[in-house]
Amino acid sequence: MIRILLALWGGLAGAIFLGSAFAMAGAQVSRLLSGVENVAIGAEAGLAGLAAGFVAGVWLVLRQNGHWGGTAVTGLTVGALFMIGCLGFVAFS
Repeated sequence: MIRILLALWGGLAGAIFLGSAFAMAGAQVSRLLSGVENVAIGAEAGLAGLAAGFVAGVWLVLRQNGHWGGTAVTGLTVGALFMIGCLGFVAFS
């Protein structure tokens, strides 16, 4: 039961981490290519990052029969908190 809960937590943290990273990267690439910031490209990249992050987070927690699940969840949670801090800094500066 605890492995399933850890896998869900890892999936959520991975989705936050990769979703925000893909959204920021997509917006920056669209700005570099076209000269204007295109919000739609950043949003689409963010959605792709959410899906990929959830799958990657679940995989990281459940691989090797969940032996390193706690370490994976800790790393993903720290990464997600770091990305939330970066987004907050960008939004309020």
